Parts: sequence; structure tokens; C-alpha cells
Amino acid sequence: MSRQVENKLEYLKQWTSNSVGFIATDREGKSQNKTMFVGGDDIAQQPPPALVRLPYVRIIEQPASKALRFRYECEGRCAGSIPGASSTPQKKTFPTIQIVGHRGRAMVVVSCVTKDTPHRPHPHNLVGKEGCKKGVCTLNVPTDTMTVHFSNLGIQCVKKKDIEQSLKIREEIRVDPFRTGFGHGSQPATIDLNSVRLCFQVFLEGNTPGKFSLPLPAVVSDPIFDKKAMSDLAIAELSDCVSYVDGGRKNIILLCEKVTKEDISVRFYENEGEWEAYVKPIRVHKQHAICFKPPKYRDLDVKEPVRVFIQLYRPSDGATSKPLPFELLPLESEPGVLKRKRQKMEDPILKSLQNVHSFSSPYNDFNPYGGVSPEYVSNLPHQNYTGPGPSQNNPNVLRPNTQSPIWNIPPSTNFVPQLLQGFDSQLNSDEVDATLKTMVEESSYLPDIKSLSLSDISPN
Repeated sequence: MSRQVENKLEYLKQWTSNSVGFIATDREGKSQNKTMFVGGDDIAQQPPPALVRLPYVRIIEQPASKALRFRYECEGRCAGSIPGASSTPQKKTFPTIQIVGHRGRAMVVVSCVTKDTPHRPHPHNLVGKEGCKKGVCTLNVPTDTMTVHFSNLGIQCVKKKDIEQSLKIREEIRVDPFRTGFGHGSQPATIDLNSVRLCFQVFLEGNTPGKFSLPLPAVVSDPIFDKKAMSDLAIAELSDCVSYVDGGRKNIILLCEKVTKEDISVRFYENEGEWEAYVKPIRVHKQHAICFKPPKYRDLDVKEPVRVFIQLYRPSDGATSKPLPFELLPLESEPGVLKRKRQKMEDPILKSLQNVHSFSSPYNDFNPYGGVSPEYVSNLPHQNYTGPGPSQNNPNVLRPNTQSPIWNIPPSTNFVPQLLQGFDSQLNSDEVDATLKTMVEESSYLPDIKSLSLSDISPN
């Protein structure tokens, strides 16, 4: 059986290296006809009869993506076991592979590779009770089922300063599934330490007993993320929930659960799905705060505020947080302006005063400002003018008004009670009548101010 598999693999290698044709097989190992173009003519390439079926590796149970916390070696505790994607507290499962199309002795080598293509060797190590050494796990495949369950496989992470040394060990044992090299060890910033993939390399036994010299194509698992770095996304607080449709006017600070700087984005969208935008760039502070500027809306000529939503988005696994409402205002508005305008129009008291523009002075010609209130004359100083002041010889004359001026009282308002505020509290009604009569009779003593300018009037 081993000789037949070896011959098939060798024949496949020679056939695929041929410059005039190639063969492809599907997941069941069945060959597929391919058509190539030579000089503009279509030539159908038929696979040789010997390559009807080839063995391959199939992942039966994927590892759980966010169920394991990566442990450092210095923590001095077990790194735990990677559970399967369908594992439950009642029924635990583990990553499982199966070799299809072959029955015989085989060996599998499991190592960590980077999440993104090309899949390079990852500095994190696999640890476990059986077969784990120098960061990789090597197990024999049971010949009866050709299936392997990795029930004691954990991930031990390394620090940034130890990345290069870890990859050197991997290079020494020549574990490089996709032959991408180890040059990325000198650039630790390009390696995502919060995610890995498991790579399964299966080697079949050749003609020499005990020598596994026939490799099958390597397969990789779904990404595995560090649980402590890939917690559920949630927005705790927003510094502002209002912006403008042109975006980018102000910075907004968002407080959230722990996130990764390289794997987080802020998404704005409309509920109907007509518009969405992702904010770039963003600044992440201590993995719990994000500073960004809102994006530009699709229409800058809106007349009313636009209600949209904001949420966190993680590109690696597509996870999102619970959305929060956000409002985009028209270009020429300020936050709250439209709301205040609505309240003003709905206020019955303000409606009744809409037609009142200004009030005339009750003093008429006696007002040195020409019968117009100084509150409505721009750039004029505030003065009270009530004629000759009171004295010991003439106590019945109005005293200077030290209270607020009365010339802004509407014409329909009876201002006599306010004039009486300047009298002594001991005056009776007869004295009030006499005082008013005296004020009218002595009005002839007032100077003729119609021919005077404001500069001729003494401020005293």
C-alpha cells in the first residue's frame, strides 16, 4: 500500500510539473478535467488512470475561536486545553483531524502559524502532556480509525523580546509548513500575538519501515484568538453623540472594553442600510479608550438632523458591539439650535410677543434721548433724567430714580405705581396729588432740550 501511495504522489509531482498540462483533485480525491490554451486552441487534458484517488487530511472538529486564554511560561501553570468549536459543558470536544483515502502508519506534526496568508511559523508554542517538544506536537495516527483527537493541546505565548529566539528553535527542527522562511522574526511588530492557526502536517510511511517520507498537503484550522484580548465588544461611554454631516470637525472619545489596536474599527451606519462608513485612523489608548473623528455623511445638503448608529467592529472575526444612536446635524446648525427653535415657536407667551418690536418712552418730549429708550439706541450711555432733584427747600419734587429705568414700560402699562416708588413711604394720597400737580406746574422750568445735542447735556 505504501509503495502504491508513493508511486501516486511521485507521478502527481511529475504530472503537475509538466509545462503543457496539470491535474487538480477535489476534496474527495477525485480528479477534475482541466482545459488549457496552447496557441489559441483548447486542449482537454485527461488525468491518468493511476490518479483516481489521493489521500488528504480533513479537519473534523475545528478548535474554538475564543475559548482559551494564552498563558505565558512565567505564569507557572498549565496552559489549558484547546476545546472544540462544538464543545459544551455537558459534552466536551477537541480539535480532530482524519486522514481520508489511506489506511496505514502515519504521523502528524502540529505547529502554530500566523493567521493571515502566507501562513508563516508563529512564535507561540504548543504544549501538552503527550508528544509536545520545542513548541510543536508530534503524534502517531491510529491505523484503525486514521483519526486523531488533540485533547491535551494548549498554547503557550511568548513575549515580544523572545520572538526571534522562539523562531530560531523552530528553524532548527525544520518546521516550516509552507516554506515561507523565518525572516519575519526580526520584525516582531508584523506578528499578531493575539491569534494563531493550527497547522496539521501528515507524513505517511514510505518503503522503509519507520520512516515517514510521504508528506500530504498541510491544512490549517480556523483562527484561535487569545480570550483575554478578544473579549466581547461593548461601548461604555461616548464623549459626544452629535456631529456634523461633513465630519471631522471634532474628536470624540469612546470608552470600551479591552480591545486590540490592530484589530478594531468604529462603524457608522443607517438603520435602513443605505449608508455606512468605517472610521480610519483611530487612536487606541491603553486598550480601553478610542479617539476618532466622525466620518462624512453621504449627503451634505440635509436640512434636518440625520439619525444614525455607531458601534465597534472587529475585522478578524466580524464581531460587533451593541449599536448606540448618533446624530448628524446640517452644516449651518449648532447642537440644539433646531430644538430651541421648536420650543420657541411652541411657547404661547413668546408667540404673543412676536409682533411687539419696541416700546416708546413714557417721558415723550421730556426724555433727553428724543422719546426713545436708551436701551434701544445703540452706543448711548445709560442715564436717568427726572428734572430738578429734591432738596430741603423743595421736598415735594421727585427724588432721583435709583431703581431700574422706567422708559421701557409698554405704553399700555400703568407706570404711575412705579413712579410712586420714588416717594417717601409716609406720603398720603393728598400729598401724592399735590406732588403730581407741582411736577406738572414746574415742567416749564425744564430747559428746551429739543434744540440741544447730547453733547450739550451735562452728565450730572
